[in-house]
Amino acid sequence: MRTTALLVALCAVACRDAEPTVIVLLGYPSYFLTVPDVVDLIRGMGVRVAARGSGAGSLVNYVLGICGVDPMRHGL
Repeated sequence: MRTTALLVALCAVACRDAEPTVIVLLGYPSYFLTVPDVVDLIRGMGVRVAARGSGAGSLVNYVLGICGVDPMRHGL
């Protein structure tokens, strides 16, 4: 059990550090700053919004409110 908790903690730190770096290196900061506004607008209209694919497990997407899946909680 302790080993699993340690691995989850290490993955959380790695994701927290790696994802923003990859986003910047690939030139996507403006995308990740725009999408939460669009998602909020669509949700405000009563339309269901769902993240799909590998993006659904993104820590950045979760923190920005783009998706509701906590990747750390679910071990993604």
